[in-house]
Amino acid sequence: MKWWGWVVLSSLLWLSAGIKIAHAQAPLAGCTPRNEVPAGVLSVAVRSAPPYIFEHSIRGLEGLSIDLWENVAKTLKLDYRYICLDLNSTLAALKVGSIDIAISPLTISRSREQAFDFSHQYFSSSLVIATRPEAVSFNFERVLHTIGKIATSSGFISVILFFVLITLVLAFISYRHMEHYTPLAKDDMDGRFSFHLHLLLMSGLNTLGMRKDIFSFSNVRVQLLFVLVLMVGSVFSSSLGGMITAVFMSSTQQHFSITADNLTQHQISTLKGSTAERYLNETLEQSEKEPLTWLRQDSWGEVLDDLASGEADVVIGDWVQMTWLVNQPRFKGRIQIDPATLRLEPHGWGMPTGSALRESVNQELIGVLRNHSWPDVARTYLGGDQVSAH
Repeated sequence: MKWWGWVVLSSLLWLSAGIKIAHAQAPLAGCTPRNEVPAGVLSVAVRSAPPYIFEHSIRGLEGLSIDLWENVAKTLKLDYRYICLDLNSTLAALKVGSIDIAISPLTISRSREQAFDFSHQYFSSSLVIATRPEAVSFNFERVLHTIGKIATSSGFISVILFFVLITLVLAFISYRHMEHYTPLAKDDMDGRFSFHLHLLLMSGLNTLGMRKDIFSFSNVRVQLLFVLVLMVGSVFSSSLGGMITAVFMSSTQQHFSITADNLTQHQISTLKGSTAERYLNETLEQSEKEPLTWLRQDSWGEVLDDLASGEADVVIGDWVQMTWLVNQPRFKGRIQIDPATLRLEPHGWGMPTGSALRESVNQELIGVLRNHSWPDVARTYLGGDQVSAH
């Protein structure tokens, strides 16, 4: 490659890296540094997780969780500051009690309940799969693996050995009855080796049912033998061709159904520390395999970036957050979400074990959720489909 080619290539690589960095989630401007929260003021952990929490250029922090929390805090007359923590930092802070409450979307799970307390459930989402709509993925490695697995099976080897034996038997019979074989005359061949090679080739073609003219033996029993071999060979050849076609077709289909058997055939991305990551780890442990690529990002936006750019084939994540993101201009038309639910995901607010806030927050939270105006508030962030479905 010439020098100007390397310059162009380097420029493209820097440009793609810049786009990726631009898509990364920056800290929310409405947050107070953790060490600057005054004594006696509640530290409320948030992270960018639209539509639960996001930042408007004019109005500042908003979203479903922000609206819900500020209603509760106003009634209880709580003094608080928002602090920005990613998911793993939030979970760690809740375990040691270094924050007062986390209103970022947290899935209520048994392992988390053993580490800290949760508020009353305020919303329910689910784990789902996202792919690229144009991704009719062809995995040549999967084709070779499948064909190799079939070719090394004992049944397939037995069939091949049987047909090799039949071919040798036919070659021997053909040699012994050359005077009855009209399409081939021994004198026409250049040498003994080429004659026997041609004879073996013709016998093989007859065995596989790929040759129209057959040996014209006067012995009826030998003719019947050749006809039978042609029939069996034809069935075998068509079955082998159908199997190879099926392997190639299965390698170009979209696979929404993720199981322990096919999970490792995909490049996967998900959120660090999320229950989606835990779900994938459990599935991988059961399959005792590793996926082609295993990416973990700090935000759902970065996870979907992996999918849109082709670095990942499949994303497993939160249905509500991914549905909101794929309807934004950044991802619209580039990603599709399968409606099938892998697992339900109830959401709640996290608080350190034994927190004095829990009882009063729960009472007010339930009161807000039961208010007749709350569904309308939720629809402004989530849309009618999400509210009605969950």
